[in-house]
Amino acid sequence: MTPFGSDQLDENAKVGDFSNLTEPGIYRLGTCEGKSRCFIIKENAYDTVARTLVYFFNWQRCGDPMGWNGVCHEDDRIVLKDGTVRSLAGGHHESSDLRKWTFGTSLGMIGLLQYALRQKPSWDKQIIEDEIRHSLKYYLALISDEGYLFDSSFTYEGDKGEYINKGYGDYNKPWLRRQYYDRPAPAPSHYQAIQLFSLCAQYFTNIAPDPIMAERCLSAAQKVYHFMKSTKQSPYTLPIYPPLGHGGMEYYYGGFYDSSAMNYAGIALSAIEIYKIAPSEKYYNDACTALRQLINLQIRDGGAKGCFLESSGSRQLANNYCYFFSTGIPQAIINAAELWKSAPDRPHWLEAVKMIAEQYWTASKKNSYNRVPACYYTQNYHAYRNAEFNKGNVFKYQYYTGTSEVDGEQQAIQYGMECYCYNLDIEAMGIFFKKASKLLKRNEYEEIAYSQLDWLLGANRFDASNVNGVGYNVPHRGIYGEFFPPVPQIPGGVYIGYTDECFDEERSGMRNEYDSPMVGWLLYLISELDN
Repeated sequence: MTPFGSDQLDENAKVGDFSNLTEPGIYRLGTCEGKSRCFIIKENAYDTVARTLVYFFNWQRCGDPMGWNGVCHEDDRIVLKDGTVRSLAGGHHESSDLRKWTFGTSLGMIGLLQYALRQKPSWDKQIIEDEIRHSLKYYLALISDEGYLFDSSFTYEGDKGEYINKGYGDYNKPWLRRQYYDRPAPAPSHYQAIQLFSLCAQYFTNIAPDPIMAERCLSAAQKVYHFMKSTKQSPYTLPIYPPLGHGGMEYYYGGFYDSSAMNYAGIALSAIEIYKIAPSEKYYNDACTALRQLINLQIRDGGAKGCFLESSGSRQLANNYCYFFSTGIPQAIINAAELWKSAPDRPHWLEAVKMIAEQYWTASKKNSYNRVPACYYTQNYHAYRNAEFNKGNVFKYQYYTGTSEVDGEQQAIQYGMECYCYNLDIEAMGIFFKKASKLLKRNEYEEIAYSQLDWLLGANRFDASNVNGVGYNVPHRGIYGEFFPPVPQIPGGVYIGYTDECFDEERSGMRNEYDSPMVGWLLYLISELDN
């Protein structure tokens, strides 16, 4: 083991190369400084991890006796404009609360579906199918006659906003019926729902044959897609803010509007997934057009080479939004290159993939864990600078990477390693690097993909697994003042991304929150690496 040198994440890091060790067995490393924990070498080494992750969704059910919270919110509903009442019970809770954010629960289910389409574990006795059907029932009910998804901030019916920045202070309020609105949910909720429905159609065609459900899912995907393509996309505003911790939430959705990079990626990803189950020139042409417009926004030199402008003429980079950049723009481009191998535009897609990969790979070589950055941003702007929920979460590990011309001016570019919800970013980029290793024939990219998985399972500067029930030194869940009852210790729960405060008893682990997108996309990453 030798010192790494200048390590951006861990000044005490040492590295060794054990790639020649391939004999199946149980091992531990010994040095003059001590011994490591045991580790295994075997086929399907991550199978037990995946099994634990899958069961997390069962625990997170809403309105169902299998969920950790029992049969809660069984009277959730919406009163439509014509006075019709529609039940919206069911679905899954997204994170360490009782909410069912459409952008978050759909991301989690997308990850689970990607795993289900790639793996056929022997232990899955209809477990995954049951979770898919439970989620589908809720998402199908969310679609309006016009094709949009109903909106909600998951405050209770009658909440007038008097508790914002205060908290409810009342044990009973989180149990009350939630307020839904007969208006469109945010754009990313729609694009992810289209992918969810399309993946479900693929699942019920190829894995668990059910022609009626497959057709219903495809029809739902096409209906929502038509709404999004025929409707002008503008920055989203919440109908009401939740009582605590969501002061900057509109920043989540701020990058989605007509002519924005994030919106182009949403269109492309949606068209790609529909095409897989219903091939047609329409979806192929829509995806190609969106990708041309997206790639026109890619920066080709300087410190931001490989990044994307938020839109033409913007002074901001597109990847300032937790949840959506890493699961959006890189995936849209590389998925198209995987799917359409003879497309005339494919060389441009591969060049864009190469620039993204080189940008993240270069940064990963500056730390011994091969950790990729969570986000890039212009030095004078990142989405959470003025967001109330981020005032205590300053980017401690952020680094200057050069300058680039942005809207006619040279701007300094930085990247952050421990941005909010960064575990989802490293999962998504791990998936991207695994695919890029094959498309670009670069074996070192596959190593980067494995390194992101290693970080999540404990090979990190905290010496702590991010998965409850897997590995060592998992810290206590956060103690929040907004929700009761507090979320229990759920096996398979994946935290949003550790920082130093996660291990500070005085801070009560405020970053220690489970989140289903991190669970689903960890499954997706495992399925790519084990495929």
